[in-house]
Amino acid sequence: MHHSTRPFAREYAPVKTKETDSLDDEGSSDSDLTEARSKKHQRWNLLCFIVYVLPWVLTLIFAILTVFLAAKLRTQSHLGTYGTRFRTGFSLPIQIPLEEVQFRGSPHFYANGTPWMKDPEESATWPENAQYVGEPSHEIDENWQRLIGKRYFSISEDEAKRAWGDRRREFVDQNMGGYTAGFDMFHTLHCINELRKALRPEYYPPKSHTLHGALHNGMYLNMRHIPLSNS
Repeated sequence: MHHSTRPFAREYAPVKTKETDSLDDEGSSDSDLTEARSKKHQRWNLLCFIVYVLPWVLTLIFAILTVFLAAKLRTQSHLGTYGTRFRTGFSLPIQIPLEEVQFRGSPHFYANGTPWMKDPEESATWPENAQYVGEPSHEIDENWQRLIGKRYFSISEDEAKRAWGDRRREFVDQNMGGYTAGFDMFHTLHCINELRKALRPEYYPPKSHTLHGALHNGMYLNMRHIPLSNS
């Protein structure tokens, strides 16, 4: 009788000893040490960026903004300002004071969307206590007349010479004599008043409030939209 033997698969299980436990602990310690060094390196890089790089970045941004604002200011100062006179304005011997006023003419609205305007405060100082818009009336016309009725004034020969030079003779006032001038602000208000009247032809007949009819009104709109769109 013949007997044969076959090799069979054997399984090995690691045996825990003090030596292997020591090696595992050392591997874990190395991993923790590497992670700690990595975090320390990241903190160091961040600190270097804040100390050495960030100031230069902020300085560059500040320099670019400074150049941009300086160029913009130079352009504005070259053309002039409302407070110091525009280049195309009269060179008056004194500066006209400039007062900044907040615009409060926006309409109010009811809950259903209907607009309404607040009545002028009678206790306020002129011209805030006067009404300039609304249903046409003699009172509104009088308020406009008080505001822009005397918008022209005479200037001296010396002022005319500084403004127009040798061409000043072309601007002699044929009716009053001498030289007549006015501020563009009041001319703008005059245009607004003429357009206000043109919206109510049944109350203001066309010949009573304009010299050139629709052509003149179109000129008002063309002249007035330029400073508004550039402001």
